[in-house]
Amino acid sequence: MSKIKRKFTLDDQIKFASFSGDYNPIHINIEESKKTHAGEPIVYGIYLIMWALESLKINIQKGDLLTIDFNHQVNLEKDVKIITNKLKNFIQIVGPENLIYSSFIIHKSNDTKKEKPTNKEVLFSTKIIEPEELNFEDIEVNKKYFNLLGGQKKQIGKKLFPYLTEKLGSELLYEIASLSSIVGMKIPGRHSLFAGLKLSFIEYQSRPFIIVKKKHKILKHLLIEYSGINLSASIKAFVRPKPVETDSIKKLKNTYKKIINIKNTKVLIIGGSRGLGAYITKLSLIMGARVTFTYCICKNDALEIFNDATTNNYQVTFMKLNINKKQDLEKMPNDFDMVYYLATPKIHSNKNKFNFEIYEFYKTFYVKGFSLVVDKFLNNKIIPKFFFPSSIFINESKKEFKEYIKAKTDGEKICDFYKKKHSLKIIYPRIPQLETDQNLSILPNKTNNTAEEALKIIKLMVK
Repeated sequence: MSKIKRKFTLDDQIKFASFSGDYNPIHINIEESKKTHAGEPIVYGIYLIMWALESLKINIQKGDLLTIDFNHQVNLEKDVKIITNKLKNFIQIVGPENLIYSSFIIHKSNDTKKEKPTNKEVLFSTKIIEPEELNFEDIEVNKKYFNLLGGQKKQIGKKLFPYLTEKLGSELLYEIASLSSIVGMKIPGRHSLFAGLKLSFIEYQSRPFIIVKKKHKILKHLLIEYSGINLSASIKAFVRPKPVETDSIKKLKNTYKKIINIKNTKVLIIGGSRGLGAYITKLSLIMGARVTFTYCICKNDALEIFNDATTNNYQVTFMKLNINKKQDLEKMPNDFDMVYYLATPKIHSNKNKFNFEIYEFYKTFYVKGFSLVVDKFLNNKIIPKFFFPSSIFINESKKEFKEYIKAKTDGEKICDFYKKKHSLKIIYPRIPQLETDQNLSILPNKTNNTAEEALKIIKLMVK
């Protein structure tokens, strides 16, 4: 077992982007990646493989074949380590509790000459830094796509991978890195996920191109063949779902003609810039409430709601709030009739054994964070009514969400504690899975209408 380990930072990602030409926001933009299925920036799969090859000083030869699978996303600032066998031809990149992020096999060539792969000059377009916005239906099978993309700074390769640069050459190294941009920038482009590849080091074309060989309509899966200058590759990728857009105030007003009147009710929506919180924010404004909502990271989402409200002649206030920061909580006003608590991270499944680190992370939101917010209002003469979002997953006992379910169950217990000890009004219905960014998944899943659920919740709070 190798003892090689590291953490990848956002700065690492930005350097690799300028080398590979893959500027997909899911890797380098904290705010934009939050709206994806990943919920935060994820490390480039190709970067992981190149790091392992560099660290283990693998000597790639002409005719060698690498078979690579990307099993789970690797988040920034998380420990990852390399595990390999004695021959160093089976390599795994793993995380906590040996969760396998990526694995690959090196099939050595039978050629006794042991030649180096070719290192001919690679010329890709370096001017484009915005990914293609393709729909699944736009991608044509058996069509050749040219004008491929690479990074603007080839020289960074030598700093990132000095051993591979010496053994393989800077041009071949650049071509390997640029495979990332095929998926992240070209096809499928912005809404993509790299799932795996077979990489063959054989001299191929004078003008590189890609062909989409297969499309799976239900799974949105693609098989892409790359014919390159110093290598060829068979790439597996997914077209991932686009971020969920919140309906405009105008559309909500047209949809819900008969709504309750909560004019001048002072409402605070914590986490009111996205998902369910955004709908409660907008519907509360339509119903006449005096609304304050908070955001944590995605300020642009908050500004969109603010602008939407202003355009429709509604006044709304918003502020930045991190529930784990004492100074943020101290700045938060506490004169409200209703408080909706919708602070939440991205929810991920875990099919392995119970992970206490994941559970403690959820607990900071659903137990500690909620308690801190409620405590802020306990000394008020008039204490507001609170909403805490529990989950239907508790009823369904979904084993792959055991840490999430445990944290939500603990949140319900905290609600019961405050109701009994302080006679607070708290509702905590078990919410079904909704069509929000927090529930985005690569595989299709059944979700409920978020606006309808938001309306039900407001009616419960008004009772």
